[in-house]
Amino acid sequence: MHPLQLAAIVALVVGAAIYVWRGVTRDMRTIEQFFRGLVQRLSQVLEPKGFRLTRHVYMRQSFGHRIATFQGASFQVDAAWEGRDREILLLQRALDEGNVSAGRILARAHLPQGTLSAAFVEASNVIVTAANAIEGAAYKR
Repeated sequence: MHPLQLAAIVALVVGAAIYVWRGVTRDMRTIEQFFRGLVQRLSQVLEPKGFRLTRHVYMRQSFGHRIATFQGASFQVDAAWEGRDREILLLQRALDEGNVSAGRILARAHLPQGTLSAAFVEASNVIVTAANAIEGAAYKR
């Protein structure tokens, strides 16, 4: 193989790797901004109902999962981004339940790879609408 051909192939592979990496990091930033905005909207809805944000974590090693927990007097509400399935969930669980995935799903929205900004707005609205319907009185199973 001619050295110029080899150099062209190497340049093509490096260029493709950079292109893919930029896309991945752009998607990660978009999800971060989406989730941060969603947590702010949920805080505005849930705090007047007696809930307070007690946890907001990003689990990089777990497919980029993000969890925000709002604790009320009778139960907890979690907003959870499932990075592998690309789903945002609103869950309700008992105060003594430590496992987020054990919560009852109140709302779910899927965001496919390469989603447009309108889909993020729609998904956020689905979750916030469900949060608006939460009553702060008692834990419901």
